[in-house]
Amino acid sequence: MVDGMMKSTVVSLIITKCIFHILFPVRFIADALNEDADPSHVGQIINPTSSRSRAIASLQATATSSSHFLAKRSSYPENDPHICLAFLSCCQRIDLLNHTIAGAIRHMEEDEPSYLRYEIAWVDNGNSQSLTNYIKESYPIERALTLSKNMGLAYGMNLLINNLCTAPYILLLEEDWLYLDEVVANQTEERKRVVAISVALLEDLQKNDITAFDGRKIIGTFLRHETYESFLTFPHADVWERREGVDLREMLMTSTSPDKCSNNVTTTEWKIKNDKNLNAVTGIDYRIFCADTSLKGNTAVWGCKYPTMGIVFSMINPPLVLVQKGIITFYRRTRYCIRICVHTPITQLLKILHCLWYPFVLFVSRVAAYTNGAGLYNRHKLIETGRQFGEPGDAFHDRYVEANFAYRVGLRNCHAAIRLTRNESCTSIHDVQCTGAFHHIGGGRGTRPRTVEGTKCMDVAWSFFGTPLYEKYNKFIAQTTGVSSQLCNQNELEELRNQQFRETDAKAYREEVQKESKNAFRIEAEERQKLRDQANLIFNTMKKGGADHLRRVVSWMKDLSDGEIVDRAHHMEKLADSPHPLDGFWDILGRAKKTG
Repeated sequence: MVDGMMKSTVVSLIITKCIFHILFPVRFIADALNEDADPSHVGQIINPTSSRSRAIASLQATATSSSHFLAKRSSYPENDPHICLAFLSCCQRIDLLNHTIAGAIRHMEEDEPSYLRYEIAWVDNGNSQSLTNYIKESYPIERALTLSKNMGLAYGMNLLINNLCTAPYILLLEEDWLYLDEVVANQTEERKRVVAISVALLEDLQKNDITAFDGRKIIGTFLRHETYESFLTFPHADVWERREGVDLREMLMTSTSPDKCSNNVTTTEWKIKNDKNLNAVTGIDYRIFCADTSLKGNTAVWGCKYPTMGIVFSMINPPLVLVQKGIITFYRRTRYCIRICVHTPITQLLKILHCLWYPFVLFVSRVAAYTNGAGLYNRHKLIETGRQFGEPGDAFHDRYVEANFAYRVGLRNCHAAIRLTRNESCTSIHDVQCTGAFHHIGGGRGTRPRTVEGTKCMDVAWSFFGTPLYEKYNKFIAQTTGVSSQLCNQNELEELRNQQFRETDAKAYREEVQKESKNAFRIEAEERQKLRDQANLIFNTMKKGGADHLRRVVSWMKDLSDGEIVDRAHHMEKLADSPHPLDGFWDILGRAKKTG
């Protein structure tokens, strides 16, 4: 009872302190980005020999060879590609990779223009040889590198971007971003040519010196449905624009610089003259999204249920505070957190009592400039940003590898969404039919450490490491709250450097996710079986001449012809057997939505 009274008192004090800070906000150092960072801490964390390690490892990459590839490519190996399809696998997820590579090759061969040249690079992080051999024997891959142990997300991504890919553009698909085929999405002209359209758009914007509102370059397109609209506002979330008369073939010709003496020039010209695809001249609808890296706007770098403000505080420790133009963000680095999200400092205070019951799983960095999954980018611009931190020898936390790189990319660059339909009313980037070309199929099988018990050294400050904001952020937190940020002692930094708890954290997280997702997988499997049973029932009824009966008793069949009814049944059967997730079971991050 004493413990309960103490916790109740602490919570009451914290709520009082939160309300006090809302009414009397502290000041945020808005000009931090304009000051130089102290580089001394960087050298203590980043391994200076990592590029040499990757260069040596990349020498072991080989081209796959087999007389019975499951997927055929019209040109293999490709020596002068426009785009590199980049895959990174780990953690016994080869079955997902198998679907993803097969879907990508089919899409490139059957949907994209034949004059779009592509290569494939693949890094595997520590799967068994029997699993990786299956991929090598099944698919034509220019550079396949299988590592004997899991070297981490950063090492794999850096190998792909810096060492293995040679094309000027790179399409990052990890192992679980599958092309949205006809089973789950309308195959519009824009969706079928999305890779060629993306490269052509980026070339066209560069050629015509079209930038974001603040001069940042547009270096990529995200080819997935996204949530940027929930936490970015104009002008960081720009309006829909249109480029008319973009010649895909011309833009693709300018994206590479082939050797004039090579046979590739003749091959390219032949492909252009004999291409049977649709008209190469097209209009492209696009919308630019830029990270609000200043932390001064109405939205935070981190997402929030109510996008204009996020408050997170510990049930045990007092909160830390950030203020953005009167909007306050409270947060604390413990796993026992409660989130409150309100729109304004005063008018929404009553939401505090309502939101007290929402559990929060630490901050997810949401910077709208880069993603490791289903993102197409100018590869050289990513290289200019520097490598992703978190390689072996780096004292850097795995949890923040992608977030940190996204923040650094976003300091100088932006990326865009492409409307994949001619329906101008399709404006939401969260609608997969509007902007999605690839879909996440790894729901319920997460691999990276997040907030499992025992995870060490977690702090949002990692997101800013290597930028001018990093040192200023740490100073600001210390000066404002009296508590130092990045609570890692020297021993923990060494553990990070030596990867002593990377695998234990990742394993614990995978076990946690599997436990949470068990029921969702079961229910989804049951739904798939229902679809198969319904399809079989339709087939059997149609064979017995029962089409009219079906039209009478099934409302959606009322106006369908016999052939259309059979086609619907075939579609149900395909959907049941498809690797694509069924609607309603997983959110955009692959977390279970239905657990019982």
